[in-house]
Amino acid sequence: MLFLGIGCELFPFSLFLWERFRSHKKRRFFRRVCNGNLAAIVFVASLFFVEIKMGSIILLIIIISIIVYAVSKNYGEATVALMAGLLAAFTVEWTWNKYVVFMLALLGFLFFVLLIGSLRIFATNESLYREAALYVSVSRYKEIEKQLIKISKSIPDKLLGPVERADAIKIMAFRKIPIESMQYMLAIIQTFVGITRLNVKTITQFLVDLTRVLHLEIGPNLRTKIDNIFELYRDAPVSDEEFIAAFSNTKHFVVSRQIGPDEYLSLLISGLKGGLSPVEMDDSILDHIADKQPMQE
Repeated sequence: MLFLGIGCELFPFSLFLWERFRSHKKRRFFRRVCNGNLAAIVFVASLFFVEIKMGSIILLIIIISIIVYAVSKNYGEATVALMAGLLAAFTVEWTWNKYVVFMLALLGFLFFVLLIGSLRIFATNESLYREAALYVSVSRYKEIEKQLIKISKSIPDKLLGPVERADAIKIMAFRKIPIESMQYMLAIIQTFVGITRLNVKTITQFLVDLTRVLHLEIGPNLRTKIDNIFELYRDAPVSDEEFIAAFSNTKHFVVSRQIGPDEYLSLLISGLKGGLSPVEMDDSILDHIADKQPMQE
């Protein structure tokens, strides 16, 4: 836009000079004026490119400061990075040589950082899938590893990153979840990670244990069944984390067959709604079982 404006301003004047040149009367005058205009154009263009250099450097500093804040969640570190970068940008007299060297060094560093990070994520994913496949079958681990990767890719990238999906699949493999059922479970894990904001390991272990303890079949209807369970305790004055903790503390009553799954779930929900803490739920269910035994005898 700057060059377009300069061109528009100089165009009528150039026509005037051309007419004077064609008259063969004042060529010396044309050369003087032309040299003056050329110097003005060079001067304005130099200022324009100086602004480009400074502007691009400041933009990079701002972007890097935002990335620092996004990664560290520390406003102080991001502010220090921004102030130090701006101070350096305004202190240095930027020539083209300095600008090119600076940009090459910075962009080269960022490229290698991203490359190393990508390779690290790839290596971590491969290790998790390999461990899961070896646990399922040592003789067929390559085939199983491909199946596990295919299951992971079948879930849209919304809330779980590649490493988190691989971690969830590894936990399911260790907990003996059938491969054909992992896709349904992984989709539910992603949903509940988004709802509860808990880490993927906690949610995966909880949902796997919940299906085992309550004898829930892992399939297309699993989401509806788990949604119904979570709707039961929504009225209780507990968080998702407290409900998971209460379940983890008391699931042994069902595993040891001291109480049935339906009765256990009813006692768990009613106890939490009654204001019992996750730790107190263990004593409450134990008292209930102790009260039932004389009646059974």
